[in-house]
This record gives sequence, structure tokens and C-alpha cells, in this order.
Amino acid sequence: MCGRFTSLLSPELLAVIYEVLAPSDLSPRYNIAPSQPVMVVRQDVSGQRELV
Repeated sequence: MCGRFTSLLSPELLAVIYEVLAPSDLSPRYNIAPSQPVMVVRQDVSGQRELV
């Protein structure tokens, strides 16, 4: 089972690193539990990366 983790990158940095359009309203999260929803980068049917 996964433990808790953090998500500290800014939307701008996420966009650069993963080559996606990141929403500007993302904020840092310091104590994400396994049962909480999180943003992920995935590949869509056309092969493009997307943040969902």
C-alpha cells in the first residue's frame, strides 16, 4: 500500500516538465493520503499527454 505523499510543484512547472496544460488553480498539497483524489498525467487516445 502507498503511504502519504506531497505535491509541491507549481502549475507552470508541471506544464513544462510534463508538456501538458496545467490549470492555474492548483495549489501545493502537503499530506495526500492514499484515499484522496489527485491530479495525474496520462496519455489520451491521440497520444497527447493530459492532466486529469
